[in-house]
Amino acid sequence: MVYKLQRLNKKEKAMIKKLAIQGWSLNKISRELRLPKSTVYYWFRKAVGRKIKKIEIKESLKEEIGEIVGAFAGDGNYYVDKKYHHRIRFHFGLNELELAKRIKNLIFKVYNKKMRLYFDFLQREIILRIYSKKIALHLKKYLWWRNKKVYTVKLRSEVESYSLDFIKGFVRGLIEAEGWIDKGNLKIACVSPDLIDNLSGALRLLKIPHSRTCWRSNEKNKKDRHAIILSRYWTKILTKRIMPPAGVSG
Repeated sequence: MVYKLQRLNKKEKAMIKKLAIQGWSLNKISRELRLPKSTVYYWFRKAVGRKIKKIEIKESLKEEIGEIVGAFAGDGNYYVDKKYHHRIRFHFGLNELELAKRIKNLIFKVYNKKMRLYFDFLQREIILRIYSKKIALHLKKYLWWRNKKVYTVKLRSEVESYSLDFIKGFVRGLIEAEGWIDKGNLKIACVSPDLIDNLSGALRLLKIPHSRTCWRSNEKNKKDRHAIILSRYWTKILTKRIMPPAGVSG
């Protein structure tokens, strides 16, 4: 949809107020008048008061934050469009609905903000989407990347500087995003060597022995994949150590 410029005339401002008082939703007014929601919101609020929940970051939920950061490092992307809307998305396979619901619930628990969940059957994936500069800046407080995120993403600080609760969540989130079980052994792989360094350091803090390898790519346009492998025994031990906290489910 193509929107008008954000500068409103008196007629448009009056129409927004009128429709808001009549009970129209913010989304409906935005669609009907072909205006960005952020532009409509100011005059909508003047008419009927605050309707959009403020983002309240619960910094005490370190393990939940760690899980969101780990999942975003593996499966998330961030984009700022021409209107300076900050879009955050998580991508999941079509068979990962419960995981998508879990991350959606975690976002609401930590930020008091609902994500939109939808299916893209053409790309064969489930997508979680939210627009929020504040959440984006909070994620970037923990993560750093340059250019294409998937190749360079890593924790912003040394692993040892984070709380053990954050580390547990981070490992869980990254495994949810990039891990799989092969004959009882846990394997986690990605194209960012620094992210695998972070994971290896986190596993050492959790006292989980593991091995590392690099799967070289023979294709010109494909990057090498850096991997961590846990034996069947240590996979079971790790699972017990990073079980999610109560109160958040899919």
